[in-house]
Amino acid sequence: MLRNEICAILLFFLSFCIYAQTGIGVYDVNPNAALHIEAPLGDKGIIIPRLTTQDRDKIKVDNTDENGLTIYNTDEGCFNYWSIIEKKWKSVCGQLGKAKFEILDCQSDVKVYGLYKSKESVNLNHYVTVKVNVTKKGTYHIVGITDDGKDNGYYFSGSGEFLSLGTYTLKIPAMGQPRVAQKDKLTLLLNGEKTNGNGPACSFEITVEDSDKKPAFRMDCSNTKVYGVYLLNQQLTQSNFISVKIKYGAEAIGSTYIIETDELDGIKFKGQGKVTSPNLEQDIILYGEGAPYTTDLKRVIIRSNSSVTTGVCYANVRIAIPKKKILSIGNSKNGYGYNFSGTAASNKLIREPLNYGTDQNSVISFEGWSEIKDGTSNPSTSDLRTWLLGNAPYDIVILGYSWGPNVEQADIMMEYLIRGGVILAFSENKIGMTNLLRLVTSNNSLNIKNGFSAGSLYVYSAVDDMVLNGPFGDVRGQMWGEDASATSVALNMDTSAVYVYSDSFDKATDKSPSVGHGITAFKHRVYNLIWVGDGGFNSNHTGTSNTICPFKLNSNNFPIEKQGYGNTTTAKRKAVYNSIFTANAIGWALNQAEQSGINSNKK
Repeated sequence: MLRNEICAILLFFLSFCIYAQTGIGVYDVNPNAALHIEAPLGDKGIIIPRLTTQDRDKIKVDNTDENGLTIYNTDEGCFNYWSIIEKKWKSVCGQLGKAKFEILDCQSDVKVYGLYKSKESVNLNHYVTVKVNVTKKGTYHIVGITDDGKDNGYYFSGSGEFLSLGTYTLKIPAMGQPRVAQKDKLTLLLNGEKTNGNGPACSFEITVEDSDKKPAFRMDCSNTKVYGVYLLNQQLTQSNFISVKIKYGAEAIGSTYIIETDELDGIKFKGQGKVTSPNLEQDIILYGEGAPYTTDLKRVIIRSNSSVTTGVCYANVRIAIPKKKILSIGNSKNGYGYNFSGTAASNKLIREPLNYGTDQNSVISFEGWSEIKDGTSNPSTSDLRTWLLGNAPYDIVILGYSWGPNVEQADIMMEYLIRGGVILAFSENKIGMTNLLRLVTSNNSLNIKNGFSAGSLYVYSAVDDMVLNGPFGDVRGQMWGEDASATSVALNMDTSAVYVYSDSFDKATDKSPSVGHGITAFKHRVYNLIWVGDGGFNSNHTGTSNTICPFKLNSNNFPIEKQGYGNTTTAKRKAVYNSIFTANAIGWALNQAEQSGINSNKK
């Protein structure tokens, strides 16, 4: 009996010890472990409950007793535990392991950057880019090294993690300092393997230049020229380049030049090669790459690796304005050309590719008109509302003789201007222009009156902008001529809201009109509006009249002045520059439509 009691007591205490500390496969249980498991043969692990995310979420965890509850999530490949503080399952994931990836094309997907010189340490400008396709997430380590026994003092190394599958372009920096000038062959090791997928490793060559051979040249900025047509969001080709001339002494022959621009709005230019010409000057081609993502004029800075100067050159790269729609309202589209939609000279001006086109020599780089709409000489209010305020409004509106808006139509045009629409109003319609300009200026005391008649002459002001001093010529201080009827003069106008292009003083008679001093042409400072008080400003025919048809083009449809114009004696007649003003104004209108117009995506 006593023996049984002693055994019972020992069993009780042994059970208590097992409850306090449990060991599996181990005799000496760690005193800090509630559960201590060992694999005596070192070939076993532990498996805890394996659940999918859906199974895990079926567990009801709503009190502190489950804090730290742990499972293995087979969907994530991670341990999950319940956090009572955050009231959600948390993941514990180790490293992903090594990634699986390969370079698809060793020739095109490995690119070397930088000029490598003997006895000069590499810097941030020295690197290779490697385009890889990742088929398994994980860590990567890429090195570029020379073969054993051919080390030249530098190498490439980069590492990281791929957290998603797909294609990536990696920048692998260079390290070290090339020792001697020679051509080196380097091989890329992917995660320590001298292979590329199932094929051989990719390799590339680098020519290390002699650092004692200095690129002692200077760029001649006066000979810098941009070539090619540049279209929005279109990749540059071999036809897009900048030509730069360099000059040097005989000691520079054999050295390497690097001439390039910074990247600007998606494009950049670069040229690299040897100084070879015995003429001590050489034309260098900087080929473009990338695609422009804005139509802004790009003033690129051209830098070089010259050892004798840090001077830079500049070049302006024009991006063609995308296609636009124009609405023209007025008479005589196939005759005098108040309406620009027909076959008259006004239409020839805007359709000429050398004026507005994608030719290398186009004055305005422009992809062309998607539509030139004939708005007739008397559009309905319904049509006008659709054209200007509908789902597809016209980018630019041109008014000519003899139409003018009624009150309701003027309201439509005002709303069009508020939304960013562009209007070139060549109009002497007194009632119509009073309706419109009172809205534009918020001035109900403004009036439009008749000034001088056919052949009157008005001097362009000194305003220095794209309209008076633009790509087709500088007309400041020159004159424009009234066509046929009478010039409209804007009276009682606050000039602080506009740029005055011409006043009402007639140089043909050297007089001011009896109606008073006013304005005959202006550009608004806020709205995209130009007004000229003559509906026949763009009138043209083949004759030589000195009082009608002041608009003139040459045989190439380029705008030129018309000589001998004015309602005065032959000796006092002047050259008038109507067509040049209009050509500049069209260029301004295209720019405004693109940058801030009703259909612009830049507003």
